[in-house]
Formats: sequence, structure tokens, C-alpha cells
Amino acid sequence: MSLTNLPPELHHLILSHLSPPCLLAYGLTCRANYALHGPSLTALTLGVFHSRISSLISFLHLSSAAAATSSGCCGGYTSSLSSPSSSSSSSTSHSVCVLLKKRESRSRVVVTARQNAIVSSVLRRYKYIQTLDLLLWDLKSCTTLAISGLYALRSLTIRLDHPYIRHPDLPKTHWETCVPGTLWNWLSSALAPPHGSDGGRKRKPMGGVLQSVHLERCGITDYQLECLLADHPHIHTIHLQKCLILTEELFEALTRSAFLPSTLKVLVFTDSSSEGINERIYPYISELKALKVLDLHNCTNLRNEDVKHWNETVWGIPEVRLPHEGEGAGAAAALGGRRIEVDEEYK
Repeated sequence: MSLTNLPPELHHLILSHLSPPCLLAYGLTCRANYALHGPSLTALTLGVFHSRISSLISFLHLSSAAAATSSGCCGGYTSSLSSPSSSSSSSTSHSVCVLLKKRESRSRVVVTARQNAIVSSVLRRYKYIQTLDLLLWDLKSCTTLAISGLYALRSLTIRLDHPYIRHPDLPKTHWETCVPGTLWNWLSSALAPPHGSDGGRKRKPMGGVLQSVHLERCGITDYQLECLLADHPHIHTIHLQKCLILTEELFEALTRSAFLPSTLKVLVFTDSSSEGINERIYPYISELKALKVLDLHNCTNLRNEDVKHWNETVWGIPEVRLPHEGEGAGAAAALGGRRIEVDEEYK
């Protein structure tokens, strides 16, 4: 039987296992295959970089993080409850790296604009993506608008934290700040303005089927994230890393939700120095009855003793990572206990 004679369902199933370059090449063979290749791209890890070395480090970082979590180095919580975004990041079969031209990499403004232009054009073309992982310097409204149009999206990962990247136009503090903005409004039906193509009608961004959210160094506010989560009753994993604008109001919003107290299984909230993340979040965590994994690593205003006490007496969460767990021992553990000798006379 010829491949073209297969039912569309089997055709899409077969094509979904192809890498993006192979899938694109298949779509260029004829008009019929072009129509089939678009809906077959269901998973995509897309990074746009100003240099080849930055792209290599970024994807090595993703691979090492996935390997660490799968081996239990980060609390062991991904063994059975890993988000789809984590599994997609560890696989290179659906990863695409785009390198900007030299003239497009001379300034931070130009790099950011080109990154978002490329990403938004890809997302507007392939609207059936279910697992999306983006690596950018910063986010623009054109990208969030394109994300809102992915009505089959199950897992969303946006990584804006790349402290290992160096560029002459990037200040040293760039990766330590989060800039709020209205661009996040496009990801929630309560805040997004009516889109012209919808005839003034509001639709739920991302189709209301989102199950996992992973944000790194994103300037989203408590209310914007609350509105985003309100559209998706099936969310079971929330991963927030270095989202410095978020405060205790987010944890209060999680308890106000009509479904999150009974559906949320994994809550990762790490690398926050915000004064709004303090001991007042503990009572709110108590209301998340379905929680199986809690990670509060590197939240500087929380104490290990308090988290231990609350978990032993109130929460009863099976897997908890403490705010200051493994400090001073993380590097040694990563090296398998091997020592690094430093020549003090080397200059």
C-alpha cells in the first residue's frame, strides 16, 4: 500500500515521529503532503541564538537538566510526574536551532526583535503543536499572540533565563531582572482584547487544554498568571523559575481556583529573592490537597526548618525540596564526589 493511500489519522501518526527538518522536506514534495505535514508537527523545542556557541551551551544545559531530574538529583520528582515539556527538552528529535546573521546580532534590541519575529512566524504556520519549548532572550507581544492561537497546546515552556550567554550589548544584570508587561494578557481570555479575525468574539487562548506550564525569568504578574490558569481546568504541573515579580498573592490565587486545589500535582517555585515570597505562603500550600511534589529551592526568604515543620505537621507532601537544600554540596554531588584541585599560583 502506498503511503498516500493511508487514512489521514495514520498518516499524521507516522509523520509525527519525524524531526522538523525531515517533516519540512516531506511537505515540500507536493501539495497534498504540504497540507498533511503542518498538523503532524505536535512537539517543538525552538531556540533562536546570536552565536553557535550560545546555542550549543543552551541545548547542553537542557540535556543536563533533564538528565539530573531523571536521575533524582533534583528531588526525584520527575520519575513519575514529569511534565511533557521536560521530556521534550531531553529529546533532540524535535529540537530546532536558528542562528541569526551577524548583522542581526549587533544589538540586544535587534536580536530580541528577530528572535520573536522568527518564533511567531513558525507558530502561526504550525498551529497544531501540543508540546512547545521556547528559548529566547525576551518575549514580545507578537510571540504571545502566536502562542495564544495554538488551540491544541498541552505543555508550554518559555525559557528567558540564559545567564551563561554573553553579548556586548547585554548588561551584567540583564539575567537578574524581570520586566512586567501587557504582552502576557494575550494568554488569558479575561485580559486579551478581542481579535479582529474572530469578529470581536473572545476565545480561550491555547484552547483551554493546557496541562503543564513552565516559565523561566518571565515578567508575568500574579493576576496575569491567575487569569491564564483560570482558562485551563486540567493543569497538573506548574513550574516557575526566577519569576521575580510573583508574590504570595499567586499562592492565594491557587487556592481560590475552582479546580487547582484538586488537580495540581507538581508545584515548582524556585530562584526567587522576592520579599513577597515568605512564610505567609505556607497556609495557602495547605489548601492544595492533590499536591505530590513541592520544590522551593533557592527561595531566599524561606527557611528549611519552617518548610520541614509544615510538611511534617500539616502538608504531608511526599516529595519536598527545601529552599536551601544541598548548598555547598551541589557541585560535589554533580561531580560524583570527585575533587577539583585549583592551582593557586595560576594567574
